[in-house]
Amino acid sequence: MGFKRYFFTFYILLNCIFSFGQTAPLAGDVLFTHVDADADKFEFITLKRLNLTSLRFSDNGICTSGIFRNTEDTFGLTQFNQIADVPAGTIIRIVRDTSTTDTQDFNSEDGIITILISTLQFATGGDQIITYSGTPAMGTSACIGSGTNNFISGIDWGNTSGWNTGANSANNSKAPGTITDYAATNALDAAWFNGSVVGTISQIISTSSTGVRNSSNWNGTNTGTGTFLPLKNILFHNSDYLSGSISVSLGLPTTATLNLSDLQFSNTNSDSRYLITMFENTAPSLPSNRYTCYAPSTNYITAPAVVTSLTTPPCGGSVVGSGKIVYLGYSLPTNLLITSLNNNSCYYLKVYAINGNGYSSKLSDNPYSFNFYTGTISTSIQAY
Repeated sequence: MGFKRYFFTFYILLNCIFSFGQTAPLAGDVLFTHVDADADKFEFITLKRLNLTSLRFSDNGICTSGIFRNTEDTFGLTQFNQIADVPAGTIIRIVRDTSTTDTQDFNSEDGIITILISTLQFATGGDQIITYSGTPAMGTSACIGSGTNNFISGIDWGNTSGWNTGANSANNSKAPGTITDYAATNALDAAWFNGSVVGTISQIISTSSTGVRNSSNWNGTNTGTGTFLPLKNILFHNSDYLSGSISVSLGLPTTATLNLSDLQFSNTNSDSRYLITMFENTAPSLPSNRYTCYAPSTNYITAPAVVTSLTTPPCGGSVVGSGKIVYLGYSLPTNLLITSLNNNSCYYLKVYAINGNGYSSKLSDNPYSFNFYTGTISTSIQAY
């Protein structure tokens, strides 16, 4: 089989996040979750906040020495600076679509980034996909050569024996050697994760009874699935509210400045994001689905330091549950200005910490909740 080198252009409508803190992928930073040779598709999930522009793919097998057996092709994402900052938990889907020119589509319902390629061509029996970074160390068809490759992850689904000691044909390969390598250990055309796993990243990628690298949690077929399953059952660890409080400075009667820097949540790190929902007179409910917060008119990443209007929040005015998103970013704001408030009104807010890209189950089970009043009713903060 052979991936061809594709030069496809696309634009991306990405999540509203800061454009610093992302890193280039290292070994184990992405995890393959679905491959379908008949339908020409594959899918992987990011396990940390990443700059994906250095990511490359190949169906070349890996020789015993660690170089590629150079009989097939590769493609990469290096020319697309729009994916220089992708949140942890983002699903990247690459799909053959002969009805369109090579392009990229952002699914605003579930946040999946889908790249459509008109000429993608798998062999119908499948074999392996290797993802790596940098210039590949290639050998000959006899695996003659030398060099070092920076392997990120791999998946094998076309060989009854799984990974081999080294490539001796176009359809087998040595394992890349990362903790997120997976072998379906059967010669199926398609294989996909169909289990349910909750926990830390190490638990998700484990070979335990619920881990993604346990073959009992995968399904397969010799005819291809044709469609992808929603990956709403991979959950990162919770980040519940621990301590701290906010302060509110009212600019009566229609503005409020919030200082949230004192809030502390469990299990957060540089990959975690924070979400603030707000609604008048009614406490905002838990958002019901994956967050996709983006500015429709822009192709770059942004995160609001100032909310210009509660009625026009940074997520394009979208209502999530019974509350509107007024902030989504990688840090809690010191001065978040909320304008266009009504006088003599009560406003409820909830602050969530997000591990991953924001399914409701990845949000804080216990967010920080509070309310404040504008006008002459009260200027006190009351927890509920």
